[in-house]
Amino acid sequence: MPSTERLSVKPIFSIDTDLFKYLTGLMRTISITKLKAQISARIKEVRAGKTYLITDRSQTVAKLSPLDDQPNLVVRPPLRTKPNYENRLKIKIKVDPAQFLIDDRRRNPL
Repeated sequence: MPSTERLSVKPIFSIDTDLFKYLTGLMRTISITKLKAQISARIKEVRAGKTYLITDRSQTVAKLSPLDDQPNLVVRPPLRTKPNYENRLKIKIKVDPAQFLIDDRRRNPL
């Protein structure tokens, strides 16, 4: 009778995907000064799928890589609707505000 147990195989070691890309040449390093001088060409390469580690004085400071296929932003409907301005209280003033201020200053001088 055959055994129904499944054998599980565990990897001997795991490697970070960024490290794998770097070791296989898919990810390259570039200094900030070189990147500034060649930004258009590097952006074209990034669009083609390459990834760059950006260095400043031999220290890695950033990673330039293509965007994921799926956007990170999700469009959702608004949480509330626009306010209805037609139902607001309408006040009709019978006096000119400028004239009221002039008259008030004449009655009560400083």
